[in-house]
Amino acid sequence: MAKSKNHKATPFLGTKIFVQTGLGEAMTVTEATLSPATITIANNKLKADDMIMLSGFGELDGRFPVAQVDGNKVTLCDEVDWSDKTLPTDFANTKAQRIQWSNNFCAVKSFSKDGSTTEQIDVTTICSDGKEYESGDTEYGSIKLTFFLRYSSSEVQRLLRKYENSKEKFAVKMVLTRDEGSMFYYGSVETGMNIDGSVGQMMDSGISIKLSGRDYLNAKK
Repeated sequence: MAKSKNHKATPFLGTKIFVQTGLGEAMTVTEATLSPATITIANNKLKADDMIMLSGFGELDGRFPVAQVDGNKVTLCDEVDWSDKTLPTDFANTKAQRIQWSNNFCAVKSFSKDGSTTEQIDVTTICSDGKEYESGDTEYGSIKLTFFLRYSSSEVQRLLRKYENSKEKFAVKMVLTRDEGSMFYYGSVETGMNIDGSVGQMMDSGISIKLSGRDYLNAKK
């Protein structure tokens, strides 16, 4: 049963933000189901709110949050919809890897995300009563972080500089306060770390990450 939430707002203070540092060892997946989205991994050490990368699954490849683990059975978060997908016929090459995270990015002062936008295709014909549209591709926007500049003492800021220069894609996890769940994002650096400083003020920086694919909310039940 879901916890009762009597609060009217979600404070930003106390939010936790983590950046992907790498991938864990490959684990063999022996079974999967589409609805709900589950996978079976013998002797796994996964836990709720982990994120895993699946490979060898064809159209099911990707990165997905873990909602629940019961022994060898791993249930992915509710927003993972595989109902119109196809399972692989052979699981011999299917693998799962746990995404590894940095420490909490405590230097962060603000976080923002653009709303996604979906292309609207004009399908108006001579028989239409007015303009008609169908949805096309979706642009998932960007996330933006501002933070105090701390190169030497912040592993995360050095990691973000690495991603900026390597152009690698990486995951970001934001754990909301008051048990509102966790948000998972995946993308690459769009605008690299800036530097902003003036007399009497602390040195500031920020970064913009262009999302590649949708985000996921992993809400507690």
